[in-house]
Amino acid sequence: MSGTTRKTSTTKVINITDYNKGKGEGKMAKKAGTTKASTATISPRGNGGVKLSDLKLISLSMEELEKKTAQELADLITVPDNRLSRERSKQELVSRIASGRIKVGEPSTLMDWTFKNVQIEGVDAKVRGVKEAKVTLTQEQFNALSDAEKAAYVKQYTNKRRVAESILPELIRKGMPLSPEDVVYLTNGRIAIDGVVVQRQSRKQVALTDGVEFS
Repeated sequence: MSGTTRKTSTTKVINITDYNKGKGEGKMAKKAGTTKASTATISPRGNGGVKLSDLKLISLSMEELEKKTAQELADLITVPDNRLSRERSKQELVSRIASGRIKVGEPSTLMDWTFKNVQIEGVDAKVRGVKEAKVTLTQEQFNALSDAEKAAYVKQYTNKRRVAESILPELIRKGMPLSPEDVVYLTNGRIAIDGVVVQRQSRKQVALTDGVEFS
């Protein structure tokens, strides 16, 4: 029609490497008609080696996803079955802390997440953990930690199972923003969102045959 401009949708490819660098994150809510289709690489197994084929696929429209509250989104992902990938959940947590998207401002939180392997002097937090800390910091040293240093402690001392089963669900309930791509990626595609295209790829290692002879 003359005088009318037609928008052409494009496909945004999200691979594992780019995603873990912090790409692909955005606000969960978007205006209808402006969502771009995306491609994520999904592995065949999810949380703790559980076969994803054993879990019921949940399909949502973009509108249904945008209407969910933080509590409803957390319940969708974890109740009754936790659909979060342990590996990807920990990678995401570490990435967001390192980039400053998650700020850990309380010593007790870092102590709790690291199972008290990181201890801050003078902090009497009622959290479970080891009897002897691997790292002991003063309050001043904790305050001086960079985001990257806090992320490094979480990466080293935080159990990936705890991240997927406890830490990340609580952060989602608290309002941590998740884009549709985040939801698909972190659940290994067991929550399908309209407009997010999942590409399944096999990453088999090719065996070397150099120097092999047959007789």
